[in-house]
Amino acid sequence: MTMDNVAFIILPTLVVICVVLLVLIFFVRNNQKRKRAAWEKKMRLAREEERKRMYSEVAPNITNKLKSGGGLSSLNEEEKGFLFTLIRMIGKRLHPNEIEVIEYACSDQAIFNMLQLRNSQFLIEAMNVNSAKLTSISSNVRNSGTAQMVTGLAAANHLGQQMSD
Repeated sequence: MTMDNVAFIILPTLVVICVVLLVLIFFVRNNQKRKRAAWEKKMRLAREEERKRMYSEVAPNITNKLKSGGGLSSLNEEEKGFLFTLIRMIGKRLHPNEIEVIEYACSDQAIFNMLQLRNSQFLIEAMNVNSAKLTSISSNVRNSGTAQMVTGLAAANHLGQQMSD
């Protein structure tokens, strides 16, 4: 066999192998996307079912406890967590049971004050996170500016040396 015959056999074989590999990569990625989409749909449905359970079972329990004057101490941890979540969801679409919980919770002055304090804490935490991010960005920009200044000085020095030669 001559070198041309070998190249004539090897090149098409390599092309076929490359095409097969590309097709495999495409199908693997497509399969991963399908699995991820199915998982996300499953999780979304689970969250929706949990929310339905919360506003159909837990919300009426909270409303009954608050109506009877039990206050925040009468609620268990799940109910307190649901109440705090509802307060953060004000402004979004809420089920009538959820709105009723918010109305009764806000009519109790002690619960209302505690909810205001809790929301203030969330705002402060968010501001602290944003402050840390801004500080990081500022230091990166400052370091970048310093590096550019040093590079500029080095370039000017180099240019000055070239001109003197």
